[in-house]
Amino acid sequence: MTDYIKNLLTCNHFRSVAYLAATLLVLSNCAPPRAEDTFEVRIALQNYPESLNPALLSSQESYQVAGLIYETLVEVDDHGQLIPILAKAVPTRRIEDSTSIFTYQIHPEAKWSDNSPVTAHDVAFSLKVYASPLFDNSRIRYSVRSIDSVAILSNSKLEIYQNELSMDAARLSGNYWIMPEHVMDSSQLLRSYNLTHMRAASIVSGEESPIAQVLDQYAAAFNNQNFLSTGQPLGSGPYQLQSAADNQSVILRKRDGYWAHDMQEDQYLANPDKIAFYILPEIKSALTALNSGEIDVVNTVPVADFNGYGVPPLSDQFHRLDPLGYRFVFLGLNVRRPLLSDERFRQGIAAMVDKESIIQITQQGYASPTIGPINPADTLYYNYDLPVSAFDPTKAKDIFEDYESLPSLTLKYNASNDEYEKIALWLQDQASKYGLSLNLEALNIAALRDDLVNHNFDLFLYSFVGSKFSTDFRPIFGTKAAAIGGLNYSGYGDAESDQILTEIANAKDIESRAKAMKAFQHHIWKEKTLQFLYFERNRILVSKKFQNIETVSQHPYYAIRKFQKSGL
Repeated sequence: MTDYIKNLLTCNHFRSVAYLAATLLVLSNCAPPRAEDTFEVRIALQNYPESLNPALLSSQESYQVAGLIYETLVEVDDHGQLIPILAKAVPTRRIEDSTSIFTYQIHPEAKWSDNSPVTAHDVAFSLKVYASPLFDNSRIRYSVRSIDSVAILSNSKLEIYQNELSMDAARLSGNYWIMPEHVMDSSQLLRSYNLTHMRAASIVSGEESPIAQVLDQYAAAFNNQNFLSTGQPLGSGPYQLQSAADNQSVILRKRDGYWAHDMQEDQYLANPDKIAFYILPEIKSALTALNSGEIDVVNTVPVADFNGYGVPPLSDQFHRLDPLGYRFVFLGLNVRRPLLSDERFRQGIAAMVDKESIIQITQQGYASPTIGPINPADTLYYNYDLPVSAFDPTKAKDIFEDYESLPSLTLKYNASNDEYEKIALWLQDQASKYGLSLNLEALNIAALRDDLVNHNFDLFLYSFVGSKFSTDFRPIFGTKAAAIGGLNYSGYGDAESDQILTEIANAKDIESRAKAMKAFQHHIWKEKTLQFLYFERNRILVSKKFQNIETVSQHPYYAIRKFQKSGL
């Protein structure tokens, strides 16, 4: 790590313009030495990954780093095709009654970073951890809910039984990171239990049986293993952890003897020798490091800097990428509050929201207004029959005048996000034109999430990041997710919407899914519980030291493993 990066990570990240100017002057006079013999890519992250334990991940940063260490049985490429990773080939499928049975053969060359073979027992172990509520795995538990059992046919062959007949069944059967049983369960404790046992409520009830006590103790120890401060993660992927400094950096190096290093398929490429992630919460700090050559990649770049007229201006030594993103920003209304449960009042709020103005203020064109959580560029599933905006100042005025008195409402949002700050101020100004008092409360992300899951808010600004292939919206829009602790913060939905969401998830073909998707958008547009604003285009700067820069549809939206040196 260079002295400059060390300074950034310890000096509270440029709290004054004077300090920033002084640092720029220093950088212009004393460039740090460059390592010529190692192909290194240095990436700015806004937040420190909370874990590299695959079962415990929650942030984008953790997923980004862990995805270089662990591998899945299969993945879906950018064209929607299933491709093998740890599996020798995509699985074969047979159907018995309402059950899909997928047969997997583990690739004979697949090995962990300690050179132990990847086995069918590793897959079974991983599924047991992901499926059980004993583990802090709430994000991934839902994604393996349809897998009923695993049959080990040999050390390298297994069958996965799945109560899933939808068009997503094959992907769901194998698209999760595999963990090494011989490291994480060296005594093979979990081999004594099947998936039904691991999911059973009796096991997690705190009963005094020896079985429950043993599993509780194992799970408690597992949940404390984040592999950043507690030990080296063992993965099958091309990279392994070299070092981690709390809230400062995570450094990965390409491991010797990666099992797939001779394979030519894109999914196995791993060109950089070293990938270094530096934690720079303030975007100006990250851009200064980028401009000086201390950082190579910065994501979510402000529009002014991306377009070249920021202060100070960036050099022209960067690839500018703006791939289509799957992050949607929305205004949420808590329908558990009496006034906000009034559909007409919600229509009044929708009528005062001008999405185009908000996009210009916050994104300057690098976004598309939307009616819901389906990207407008998705020609298969987006409902183009609905008006993208309900903005109508006259209608808003008429609606709000119908109320004898308008109470003061509070809008909560993430304090570290300038985008939300601008939207909040714009909404506050608009609301005042109709006699509606909107108090703004900027919170750190942890406090905001705590208020949201406990329903302690009137309105909030937030975003979710999906993917091109995310089609099961029940975890964030289903009524079961509206309980305390769930992700349906607003309380959106009813029996009708739940039925539509189930039809989407269970669709067996594109036509039936498209029909249900459009019905869902109509329902959510009609209810106005969630006021969807826009899908953003990502703004990424990458040093021209690299070539073969490809964008992808999944976060972080660039294929880091394909980077090549450009000779600059």
